[in-house]
Amino acid sequence: MANSTFGIHYTAYAAEGRRFVSYLKNQLGNTVEYKTQKIESIKELANQDFSLIVNCAGLGGGKLAGDDENVFPNRGVGIVVKAPGQSHFCYEDADTFCIPVVGDDRVLLGTLRQDNRWDREISREDINDIWTRVTELKPSLKHSEVVSEWCGLRPDRKGGVRLEHKLLEDDKTNKQIHVIHNYGHGAKGFLLSWGCAREVLELIKNKGICE
Repeated sequence: MANSTFGIHYTAYAAEGRRFVSYLKNQLGNTVEYKTQKIESIKELANQDFSLIVNCAGLGGGKLAGDDENVFPNRGVGIVVKAPGQSHFCYEDADTFCIPVVGDDRVLLGTLRQDNRWDREISREDINDIWTRVTELKPSLKHSEVVSEWCGLRPDRKGGVRLEHKLLEDDKTNKQIHVIHNYGHGAKGFLLSWGCAREVLELIKNKGICE
């Protein structure tokens, strides 16, 4: 109905990103070897003994692919406050929310969405914008103690997520290697991760890359 106001209340599971990633890493146990290496292009890996490369490089995904200039940063800012007793999140229009940290007395307040900004400097204007919106949504947080402020860059992409299979050829040996690009998820990385992982697995099966 026109000019009507409504809200939805429900109880749901929540996962904190840092804990979630640590959990997933622990699930892999000793079955995966982790290697840190700086590269400028996926082609640098073509002559190594890999049967498959999955490009999940976030903001660097397009650069590593070498054929995609559509990736850009979507800058976000968050405020962490001390607010005991909060058990439910509040959410409005995607950019205004307060989310309790599980097992703690802290609450995350957010956020901003600023395209094509690479800097991580937080201004008082940024903080005041978030604070005004969140405390209008939930006035009980107005006198909360600020614990920290942080800024992050979301790996966004014009045209949305790139999830596709390509064959990469080593210029020196003419060896072909399978590449699956999986980047450009923007602010929805955790939300889309399970579905995208399943789609990557389907591509691996359909292309006969691995048994």
